[in-house]
Amino acid sequence: INWERDMKFPSVNNIISLDKAKEAYEEEIGLKLVYKSRGGNIIRSNSEEANNYYYLAYTTIGNSKGIDAKTGKSINLLNYSIYSSVERATEDSL
Repeated sequence: INWERDMKFPSVNNIISLDKAKEAYEEEIGLKLVYKSRGGNIIRSNSEEANNYYYLAYTTIGNSKGIDAKTGKSINLLNYSIYSSVERATEDSL
């Protein structure tokens, strides 16, 4: 991003609270318990090494989803570029 351009960012006024965003995330996107592997070659399931190879993790159901701060609805983040941070955007607009 070239911060020298005359960029316009949405106001941080009238957005949902962080607590509301967390609630919306749980309702709109959710988490799912899945088995994950640490990668690498397949290990025989009866070996001791296999016990440390697989683990359970909670993960997002849609890895590329977020919550719109204005509406509280799920959005596809692949359709948006993510800029540095709200703090940086608001500092530059002052």
